[in-house]
Amino acid sequence: MAVAVLNNNLPYLLEPEISTGNIATVNDAYSTTKSAANPYGNGAKNQPGAAFYAADSVGRILKCRYVRLNPGTPPASYKVGVVYWQDAARTIVTTTLSNSLTAEASSLAGVLLRAEPTPALMSGNWVVIVTHGFVAGVFAVAATAAGDELFGDTGDQVVDRVATGTAPKFPGHDLRAITAVAAGVSDVWVDAEGA
Repeated sequence: MAVAVLNNNLPYLLEPEISTGNIATVNDAYSTTKSAANPYGNGAKNQPGAAFYAADSVGRILKCRYVRLNPGTPPASYKVGVVYWQDAARTIVTTTLSNSLTAEASSLAGVLLRAEPTPALMSGNWVVIVTHGFVAGVFAVAATAAGDELFGDTGDQVVDRVATGTAPKFPGHDLRAITAVAAGVSDVWVDAEGA
């Protein structure tokens, strides 16, 4: 597998291994066993935290990262929704704001792509998040309108909003609603880190 290094010294995967064939369904089991057959250890199929680019089903380019999902206390279910950096090395994400690196919305890592009604099937495993680009069907607060800034709030994958036309609450760590909320979700533009 080819790996390059970006200007921020984080690895960039030229050819990521997507075990399921779909970035939205990756759920590589974490293992405490390390072996010579797995150069990354702990069940990781790619270098932890590594960035890569992928296209969604209609060809839009997304910047993604391969990370470990470590929520602390697992939620009732995982949603396609916000996750936060839990470590400074940017290899582990959490769904709970209070477990994040800074315990505030500025720790936004991106959007978890895989929804899972049974958290035990995903907690602690390796998943893919989007850090930059368009994501459809992201969990959103009830009053969300197109153009609103969404940001993490106290709780598990909970978001709040700043109405469109208002100064952003967390510039540089942005989720922007593209559509009004419908059935609890909104299409969003993720800008947790540059392209």
